[in-house]
Amino acid sequence: MSDLNDYLVRSAAAISAMVERDLTGEMERAVSTVVAALSQGKALLICGNGGSASDAIHIAGELVGRFLKERKAYNVIALPCESAATTVLTARSI
Repeated sequence: MSDLNDYLVRSAAAISAMVERDLTGEMERAVSTVVAALSQGKALLICGNGGSASDAIHIAGELVGRFLKERKAYNVIALPCESAATTVLTARSI
């Protein structure tokens, strides 16, 4: 079996296992928590490493910006952009 085919088989099995677990309840709770926090003006901190750090910055930009409709900016911080604060917090947790 080729490496690509093996990868695709493993990926399909992983997706199938996730579907069987039915994570919709957990996802709905996470969304409700984020919506409630942002509605109350609380900060949403978004992080990631590697390519996910770029995704975190992009998501934060969409939420701080206006995206589809005119609205007040949400209080969102992309931690990959806050390297000084992130390193201080990391050093304190060691």
